[in-house]
Amino acid sequence: MRTKTLLKLAVPALLLVAGGASAQIANTDHDLSSSGGNICVFCHTPHNANPDDTVPLWNRDTTTTTFTMYDSPTMDMTVAGSPQGSSLACLSCHDGTIATDQLYGGTGDPAKKLTGDKNLGANLDDDHPISITYATTGANGDTAFNDAVSGTLGGGSLPLFGTSSDQVECATCHSVHDETIGKFLRMDNGGSAMCLACHIK
Repeated sequence: MRTKTLLKLAVPALLLVAGGASAQIANTDHDLSSSGGNICVFCHTPHNANPDDTVPLWNRDTTTTTFTMYDSPTMDMTVAGSPQGSSLACLSCHDGTIATDQLYGGTGDPAKKLTGDKNLGANLDDDHPISITYATTGANGDTAFNDAVSGTLGGGSLPLFGTSSDQVECATCHSVHDETIGKFLRMDNGGSAMCLACHIK
């Protein structure tokens, strides 16, 4: 009896949460429902998800692109050899090799691959570094970055990822479910506020 009662309460609650997320995606660039199907299915599925599990219940193939990661002689932080976690999930559309309507294990329309500035391609050396270990002190001992607090920056607005909550990923600055600010940014960058949440300038 108790289990049935809990299920009766939990299912509507889950639907409200899912409904809230899709309501924020509706009519944004991440709303792919014009391809057919509902808003959520282009990223998530309740059953038979991609076992790579880059994000919960992931419904897209994992890109097999070999990426050139960001590199700079002035960068002291450690950069992973390839995109990790949520960044890899973002690149399942934004590397331009997988169609936006191609779901896990299926095929899509090649004409629906991202182009232009939405297609980051395989060379990430000209984009803000991702999959880097956030460190406040560089190898030369200079402090160039603000301290993270409980795995976040910017007063809690910018999350860090990974098992140690110290990885900068695409989702550190971008929230795929909310375009309130524009460009899916997590915080307003007026006066470079988002940049200055990390960088001391």
